Amino acid sequence: MYHPGVAVLSPSPACPPDQTLFQRISECGHKVSCEKGATLFAQGGKPEGVFLLVEGSVKLSMAASDGKTLILGFLGPGTVLGLAATILGRTHESTAEAVEAVTAIFVPRTAFLKLVLETPRTTFEVAELLSERCKQLLKELKTIGLSESAQQRLATFLLGLRAQSKENGGYIRLPGASQQDLAQMVGLSRETASRLLARLKKRHVLDWKHSTLLVKDWEALQKMAEDNGSPTRKRSSSTKALVLQD
Repeated sequence: MYHPGVAVLSPSPACPPDQTLFQRISECGHKVSCEKGATLFAQGGKPEGVFLLVEGSVKLSMAASDGKTLILGFLGPGTVLGLAATILGRTHESTAEAVEAVTAIFVPRTAFLKLVLETPRTTFEVAELLSERCKQLLKELKTIGLSESAQQRLATFLLGLRAQSKENGGYIRLPGASQQDLAQMVGLSRETASRLLARLKKRHVLDWKHSTLLVKDWEALQKMAEDNGSPTRKRSSSTKALVLQD
């Protein structure tokens, strides 16, 4: 069952076995169109299947019982959403919301599990995706839990997005993201993140405009990430764990 704002565009054809995982998902699934603000799946909801993002961006977030929301990330084309929940058959740990118009391929849970069970290559590729996400999670934990200062934490986070920057002509796009969202992803207060961004802009290290970051001096960021001698904000004794993708 789709959430409001998600429309089915085409039915599922037969799925050839001799393709990559993304190709198989594309061939096996339904193409869906999602309006800005539409929910692909909600925290606590039953997993209905996986989504392969083709166009647009999705915000992944978690909500606490006290109403506080934690932004986990902004995901773009090529990302498979709902993978862990679909395989485990457990409720989603996060909410996926389209922050702009999105086109995705949706594969129902039964069809996806059939694909995984009947195609060894698919099983291996799914294991690779989940392993990569675990590795990414450890990097996030290191950034939030082991960085000695707010400056070091922000620099390390931005360095982790360098690959995206290379793919987009030097720009890092976080569609719909505010400074508050960025601060949450890095584990800082909005005031601290705003102050650091202003300082880095003044030093011509980066520029931030309309949810887009342009890093002008990666070498300076690297030095900041390695330097913990002048902490702007000491880390807390407790480590906050992030679930990057559901």
